[in-house]
Amino acid sequence: MNKEIISSTQGISMMALFIAGSTFALGTAAAAKQDIWLAIIIAILFSLIAVVIYAAILTEFPGKNLFEILEYVFGSVIGKVISVLYIWYFFHLAALVLTNFGQFVNKLGMTDTPKVVIECFFMFIVVLGVRQGIELLGKCSIVFLIMLLITEFVSITFKIPIINLNHLKPFLYDGLKPVMNSAFATFSFPFAETIVFMVIFNGLRNKKSYYKVYIIGILIGGLAVLAASVFEMMVLGKVEYFKTYFPTYVAIGRIKFPGFIERIEASISVAILLGGFLKISICLLACCKGISNLFNINDYRFLVTIIAILAIILSSIVYENTMEMVEWAVNVYSYYALVFQVILPIIIFIIMKIRIGAKEIRGVK
Repeated sequence: MNKEIISSTQGISMMALFIAGSTFALGTAAAAKQDIWLAIIIAILFSLIAVVIYAAILTEFPGKNLFEILEYVFGSVIGKVISVLYIWYFFHLAALVLTNFGQFVNKLGMTDTPKVVIECFFMFIVVLGVRQGIELLGKCSIVFLIMLLITEFVSITFKIPIINLNHLKPFLYDGLKPVMNSAFATFSFPFAETIVFMVIFNGLRNKKSYYKVYIIGILIGGLAVLAASVFEMMVLGKVEYFKTYFPTYVAIGRIKFPGFIERIEASISVAILLGGFLKISICLLACCKGISNLFNINDYRFLVTIIAILAIILSSIVYENTMEMVEWAVNVYSYYALVFQVILPIIIFIIMKIRIGAKEIRGVK
């Protein structure tokens, strides 16, 4: 099988869409209340540090993905054990995102349709995309991102008449603790989830562009999330934003232009679903590539359907209701994901530097 190649522009588009898609559906940093903007900015700054580490690791191993790097850094046995952990994380993340979007569609558009039916249809589209490979996903992501950004710009423009700047006051009324807690949660979801691209970016055409793609992707996606969240807060206020499961959809629903524009929330819903399609596709692709690497399988594509079915099964049992989904996202996920997003990458980076330094010393001798 020929190696799949994507351009830097496609890589940036995938990252930005990956970040913005599910965040637009669920919202973020609600606990920061009127200081939501500060929490998101802090999360972006910390995520830039994280992705610099990701990019530094990839730069030392151009053309290799995360699973190949793990075996080099830790050796075959330990490397494969850690690979299994990452395969589980990417698989679990795919299932979590799938159930998020299943809940989104079920609660807001198809209330009489069983959630599992929605998820099966959604995953069917994902499987078709993943089986075509990362090159197709890269091309689609550019179009999808443009659609999402245009939709956000239009929705923000229409929100201007109904915003209330007082909803962003007073500054730090509840202190810094809720802001930092929200920043930590926002860092882990969605920004540091971009660890998954360490499996994808071995296919970048320009091997010197890892830093560029990661940093620009974070900034575009982060600014989109920041703008959307701040305007949602100004429309809904801190109490309603905190209580609302899908703040973007609810805030858009407040826009009314009787006589010529109504129900424009349908347009943002389509854009959000496109982001969800891309995010699940990337996670599923990374999981399948990890399994292929683990068992020395040349083509990951035949695994896609099997793993997709398993993800549907997991997504149908992982939460009992929307409230439980939000509870997991707010109180548990950040600590669970910290191992994969921060702790292991730092360990990889340190051991990588030690090994490289040892080789250089031996070379000098």
